[in-house]
Amino acid sequence: PSDVVVFLNKVQPHRIVTIGDRAAVCDDMLRAPDFGPMVQEEKRALDVAVTTSGACVLAEGGDVDCWNLELEDPLIRPLRGPLTWSSVLRGATRLERGVDYEMCAFTGEGALVCWDASHAREHQEPHLRLVFRAGDGIVDYQAESSGACGLGRDGRVWCHDVHYPKPTVRAGLGLAMQIAIAGMASCLLRADGTVWCWTPGIGQATGSATLLPVGGRVAQISMTDKGLLLRRADGRVELVATEDLRANRGVTSEVFTGATKLFDDTDGCLLDASGRVACPLEPADVSQQYGELAGPDALDVVRSGWADGARMGCAIRKDGSVKCRSDSEPGTWGALGDGLWAPRYAPAEVLGLGSLKMHTTNSTP
Repeated sequence: PSDVVVFLNKVQPHRIVTIGDRAAVCDDMLRAPDFGPMVQEEKRALDVAVTTSGACVLAEGGDVDCWNLELEDPLIRPLRGPLTWSSVLRGATRLERGVDYEMCAFTGEGALVCWDASHAREHQEPHLRLVFRAGDGIVDYQAESSGACGLGRDGRVWCHDVHYPKPTVRAGLGLAMQIAIAGMASCLLRADGTVWCWTPGIGQATGSATLLPVGGRVAQISMTDKGLLLRRADGRVELVATEDLRANRGVTSEVFTGATKLFDDTDGCLLDASGRVACPLEPADVSQQYGELAGPDALDVVRSGWADGARMGCAIRKDGSVKCRSDSEPGTWGALGDGLWAPRYAPAEVLGLGSLKMHTTNSTP
């Protein structure tokens, strides 16, 4: 039937499995040219980013594809189609979450462009906004809902927010490695292992950073809604609580041992020595859920909306596949990248990504 053909073309199947005997779906129908797979091969995912309104994946080759998370309940409106992917740009090298509902990407030339992720719908080309030129030498970019900062190769920090979209110099300490920003403070990790922080006021043209007296070298930093996480070279992870960060007090409390990496944009999730994901600042059940999402083969994990409690997260695994889940009530309508219209909490495989595996029996693929 023609409606079945239309539906299967929208689903873009890799293969079709019939349940029942040959009367269910005949061989002639399955061999028809219209049923050739529209997705000829799977690509490896290199990066993923999510906001409260959209998610984007960077695939090998530099293609950025996005899908929208704010989808209406399909039970109260006509079905538009199971997939809501849209291609945004080509030639990207890295994805970052932007200000408010924006998503951003570094181009192959080193420029940073952003777009409104809430408009990542089928057949709609998002407007790309140039935030940093290639000559600005931006090597790191971190954002929250109201503001963002870019770290230059020369150590200068350029910040902007929703009211001041043009980036201005906020600090310059030289030999900087990483930045982390939040509403209560923004911090920078220098190459010598020291941490410097400054107070809000992103729209101001200049500002002075102050040494955060945390003692000893720091290998990595990450901002959370509870304060600043510090990872030491020996794997200890310590927290500088929000009130101490605001007062520039280097009071730390140990929250984890044996960490090998802190994940940005996760509100405190990290990779432990065994290669599993843990979120020590979260309740045990939430930490377990994101550990199960990533499994033992995680390369990167991202989450969105942790400030307002509505979380959607994705994990990239070593084979280049991506898995996503939602903490929202009552699940997520068609937002997990697998094309299904169902509210649910179980992790879903994102379509078209990962190493293609063929499973065979003695005679039938």
